[in-house]
Amino acid sequence: MGHTSFFDSVYLFFVTRTSGEYFLLSLIILLPLFFFLGHLYTVWRAKEAKRKQKLFVMQQLELAYSQIETFSIQVGERDTRTNYMAILDSITNDFLTLSITEYMSPLWINQKADFFFCVRRDAQRDFYRFRAPILSLKPSGKTTKIRVPSPNSLEMGQKRAFFRITPLPETIRVIAIWLLSDTAHLPKATSDVGKPYMSVTFKDRKDEKVSPLNVEDISGTGIALRIILKNQDEELLIEKGKQILCLLVYDASLQKKEHLVNFCCTGRVTNVRSVKNAFIVGAEFENWALLNRGKPTINWFKQQKAVGIGPILNWVTKMDLERHKILASETF
Repeated sequence: MGHTSFFDSVYLFFVTRTSGEYFLLSLIILLPLFFFLGHLYTVWRAKEAKRKQKLFVMQQLELAYSQIETFSIQVGERDTRTNYMAILDSITNDFLTLSITEYMSPLWINQKADFFFCVRRDAQRDFYRFRAPILSLKPSGKTTKIRVPSPNSLEMGQKRAFFRITPLPETIRVIAIWLLSDTAHLPKATSDVGKPYMSVTFKDRKDEKVSPLNVEDISGTGIALRIILKNQDEELLIEKGKQILCLLVYDASLQKKEHLVNFCCTGRVTNVRSVKNAFIVGAEFENWALLNRGKPTINWFKQQKAVGIGPILNWVTKMDLERHKILASETF
């Protein structure tokens, strides 16, 4: 019997197979190949989607940078949450550097924060949100610079129709608050108001290191007050769900020629939290009025949440634009 070569054996194997066996053999060979090619295609599509998503994120951030848009930052959990305002200093694929308009505690390093911003396209504004940890933090002149990882994706639809802003220190002249019972009627004249629970004027603001009462932030629909009690054992008499009356005298002009506005409002307290020997009291506006000098009558208006309070909206918008100018001059 002669010796059969390897090629002869392979040839003999194939010529003696039936069509059914050929079909089964084809499945055994082709199915793993199809699965492998399908896996490669799926991996490629995922990478391509991530690449396009990252490109979209970078485009929005670069647009916000060119427009010098304000970033609203929330850091901390519910009971210790603090709001900051910032603009972008620099953008890379890996990191973002932002300038915050005030001091930020180093305790926030490695803590995750929520970042809100918007970009303008003609008359339209698109709102975005992302979450990232604060990697580093250092003071720089009147601002604090922070570095965070560049986001790989953005959440859309986080529209803030009435953004909050911390008022410029020189704009506020008087703050006073009163406690109201749920059964109390709105005062019809200034003589019906009585002695305030707390009040402060800022004529000698430069000599005051810490004000016992200040505006933490304000928007067209609400206000947050920072309250520092004189004694640590003293109890704050403001509770969540209660009503307060607030008088805020502010300079609406932001120019050398002042334009003082006597703004009076009632609000429902939505939250009370303790931070660094102080209390932050947040309230939503319910009623508001502008007091005319020399006229004791108070003409109240009901606050419409969908619209916001016009005088406050104008003031907040002016301060936001002024903050843009300050940040732009310090950054560039």
